[in-house]
Amino acid sequence: MKYTEIQQKSLQELENMIKDLSIGIGKARFELANNTLKNTSIIKKTKKDVARILTSIKNKKSGPSKK
Repeated sequence: MKYTEIQQKSLQELENMIKDLSIGIGKARFELANNTLKNTSIIKKTKKDVARILTSIKNKKSGPSKK
């Protein structure tokens, strides 16, 4: 997911996305432990998406920056 797409979403949508992605990471780790996960890069990509969303939430809560 691109950062520009994330910026357009509301805080509530972003928080829901965080919950869904966190559940997805847990499931992927479980599948990795059981050797049933076929694409291991999903974990890395999902963690990066979570970081992007958290950054966007932080920026939205702090308001516009003063430069």
